[in-house]
Amino acid sequence: MFTKICASLVALLIFNTCHADLITHLRKNTGERPSASSIKNIDCIYLINLDQRPEKLEYSLSQFEPYGIVPYRFPAIYGWDLEATVFDDIGLKFLPGMRNAEWVAHFPPNGNGTPEKEFLRTACHNKNVFFITISPGAIGCTLSHLSVLQEALDAGYETIWILEDDLSIKQDPHLLSTLIDKLDTLVGKDEWDILYTDKDVAQVEHYRQVDFWRPDMNLSVEALRKRDPVGEDFVSIGSRFRTHSMLIRRSGMQKILNFAKEKRVFLPYDLEIAMIPDLKMFSLQSDVVTFGASVSDTKSNQFGKRTTWQQYKEKTLSAQSEIFGSCSKAVASQLMEFIHQEKPNLCVEIGALGGSTTYPIAKTLSFLKQGILYAIDGWDNEIAIEHINNTEFINWWKNANLEKIHTQFKQLIYHTQLENYCSPVRKHSKLAVLLFSDESIDFLYIDGNPSEQGSLEDTHLYFPKVKEGGYIFLNGANLLSKRPTVAFLMETCDWHKEKSVGTNCILFQKKLSPEKSSPVNGSNKQTSNT
Repeated sequence: MFTKICASLVALLIFNTCHADLITHLRKNTGERPSASSIKNIDCIYLINLDQRPEKLEYSLSQFEPYGIVPYRFPAIYGWDLEATVFDDIGLKFLPGMRNAEWVAHFPPNGNGTPEKEFLRTACHNKNVFFITISPGAIGCTLSHLSVLQEALDAGYETIWILEDDLSIKQDPHLLSTLIDKLDTLVGKDEWDILYTDKDVAQVEHYRQVDFWRPDMNLSVEALRKRDPVGEDFVSIGSRFRTHSMLIRRSGMQKILNFAKEKRVFLPYDLEIAMIPDLKMFSLQSDVVTFGASVSDTKSNQFGKRTTWQQYKEKTLSAQSEIFGSCSKAVASQLMEFIHQEKPNLCVEIGALGGSTTYPIAKTLSFLKQGILYAIDGWDNEIAIEHINNTEFINWWKNANLEKIHTQFKQLIYHTQLENYCSPVRKHSKLAVLLFSDESIDFLYIDGNPSEQGSLEDTHLYFPKVKEGGYIFLNGANLLSKRPTVAFLMETCDWHKEKSVGTNCILFQKKLSPEKSSPVNGSNKQTSNT
């Protein structure tokens, strides 16, 4: 008897520990909830959105605007930045008696948040484990949904609508209030927990090919394949993919949270909830709000603190190749490496045009979480042909739609979330120079007017603005018209051959004055690479 009591106490302790751990990692939103939903029968409309994805939020809200609906934004949890201890807290603990001899993912508690492959066996007892293909992003998605459910329960809501920011509206969302009434009539208010707002497009046959399972449960594959029509509008289902748009009753909120608190997280959220034995799920026969094509932040680490520099650089260069402009991949790559190493704070680019040089510079500053780039360009046909004698060149620039290019440039900065690291300056370079005080610029990139007079003018105007010891990249240095500019910089700067890109894009470092370069004054020595 005493043994049984002890076992019960241990089980209760384990349950309460799991309960506390998971709750600790849910997000509490401090934003003010709306007083009422704009759709009958729905208490609150939640839109889960990452802080790093303002463009997704804007697009989602714009889709609802014609219907007079404003969802309540809930800030998502970015799983790629979770500490390793979080995975250890919320992951399923592999215990004796559970299903073994299977491959799983394991996050070492002293690791860097990267999953390792593990084969379940006796040596794995008490390790946290997850489904083999799960990603940190998917775990962040799970925690985001559970956070919303906990908030909704605390608020006393009976029916909520949870949306992800990759939605696509196909019919007036106000139809959902009527559909809720219909489902209530067909099965009873207490006989459904979740209603997906679209049809299930996933093939049931997929469940024959992939074994979705949990080590601690015996599941019926047939139950997962369940698809039973209910009336003309609904299908009773046993499982489905994606959680982009779900109506959830209070009973469903409680069941999902209780399951997660008791059993911890193992599968991605859309599959995990299908493991809850008494969860009653339905889909629609036609789409009202469904999934829209979008970049997946659960599968790919776009913004994470732990993104390696090389991975980040490769993705940036791949995107840079599609941006209008003349910056080669070799130059873009060298600029990124240089800025990553030197970490300049105030950067200036003369000649931004479509952004092919702006983008890799600003993306590197974004990776470093410091610095700003002022991207200067007139985006004006007359400014572009000043001092130019080449007829072909003049004709091209006169006919170029620079207004459109400027608009696309601004959209590039906005849609890639670079507003904090890049400030476009639409001015003639000789006017924009007034924005900077002497010896304030750490990094200057010159690629403006290619004529002899234009190139020299830019260089002479901005040279005093560069700090002593600051850096200047001159692009197109191999052009005949830029030889006087090269000669000037060779006399006044040190040429860094090893960090230049051939004779096309040359790196110079502004020399220190004699008093600053003297060791007596305690300044850093300046090494010449001439």
